Amino acid sequence: MAYEELITYKELIIYLAENEKDFIFENDSLEKASAVTEAILRYSKSEIRIFDKHLNGDITEDFPTILEAFKRLGNKTLKVIIEGKFEKDKKIYGILGDLSAKYPDKVIVKRGTVAFENLVREIFKDNSLAYFTLGDSKSYRLEIVNNIESCEVAKEAECNFNDKDSSVVGKLIKVFDEGFGSEKYCKPFAFK
Repeated sequence: MAYEELITYKELIIYLAENEKDFIFENDSLEKASAVTEAILRYSKSEIRIFDKHLNGDITEDFPTILEAFKRLGNKTLKVIIEGKFEKDKKIYGILGDLSAKYPDKVIVKRGTVAFENLVREIFKDNSLAYFTLGDSKSYRLEIVNNIESCEVAKEAECNFNDKDSSVVGKLIKVFDEGFGSEKYCKPFAFK
């Protein structure tokens, strides 16, 4: 992606996030995924929820601004459900470990079970698995997994910084909170 194009995209994302625009848009590259995720972390006012395969992949390792956004959460609550293996040698592991030790009631990471994956799949007509980042009760970035065997994620994600009718965000929050609050769906994660 050309540098000028990325700068223009980031400016658009900041505009949409700052002004809480109800506008659904697609996100089709790692650079754009990084920009949207960073904006959700930065512009959410109170709570961020993340469900991801392992959260230690391309965006958290290759884009330092994401790591900085995690470090600057302030008084926001961050709840994370990891589906797969969380590699200890990745930068995000150390950051989340430090934050959860410092703010144990504000930064909580859990490991999702197969039952949680199935709960997420029930939202979608075709029984797809999806990974998502939610900001407060209005913003989202939603990726559909294309290949269940390899957990290959779609190159495109759907995003919105103000899902006014909560048609997407409301369903995802309901499933996330149900899973996060139950040991049937999520197990505690220890950073050691």
